[in-house]
Amino acid sequence: MTFVQSDHPAILEVAKAIGEPGANDRGRAVAAYDYVRDEIGYEFMAKLHPEQYEASAVLRRGRGFCVQKAVLLVALLRACEVPSALVLSDLRDHTMPQRIADAMGTDVMHGHGLVAVWLDTAWWLVDPSHDAAFAEQKGYQRVEWDGHGDALIAATTQDGRRHAEYVGLHEVHLDLPFGQLLRTFAEAYAQADVNALAAAGVRVGDLDAESLVQLASDHRRSSSDDRS
Repeated sequence: MTFVQSDHPAILEVAKAIGEPGANDRGRAVAAYDYVRDEIGYEFMAKLHPEQYEASAVLRRGRGFCVQKAVLLVALLRACEVPSALVLSDLRDHTMPQRIADAMGTDVMHGHGLVAVWLDTAWWLVDPSHDAAFAEQKGYQRVEWDGHGDALIAATTQDGRRHAEYVGLHEVHLDLPFGQLLRTFAEAYAQADVNALAAAGVRVGDLDAESLVQLASDHRRSSSDDRS
């Protein structure tokens, strides 16, 4: 199963629409980043089924959490002929309400999605998670990118409170390691209180360690069958 569907007709159509005639790699990369950041709304809800992470599905739905948006951006960048890859990280959110941190068992978002972009003989890390409307509503600094350097969520909010702290960067991936991501969720949130999260307004679906491990196992077995 391919998640980064850079040759999907819908992805190619967006790549064509956002590309300025004669634009260079930097111009196409910035246009792709801006599109995914703002046209795909952010939602704080991990997804547990592989089809939900396909770039075309994220584009069609118009919303997603960090990993989904990162997968879409990688696909769109490649469709724009800009080399890119998916990076998973651990992000501590100092603005997370204590009741949610308590229910999750941590204030760190494990498996947070980033994108590595190759421009001018260097790799840059960008984070397209928060759309402009969401950032303004939460009082977060908007993550702007001009194609020079990294573009990550700021360490402070608009009013100076502590915000984002990237506490770990993990492997670089050409495509989403779905089974690995679910195992990361299962290990990191094994102590999560699903009922408390739901009471705090966090949509959790079937989030629990046992379900995550089973889904990861099923996906691994399905992938092995496809290759045989």
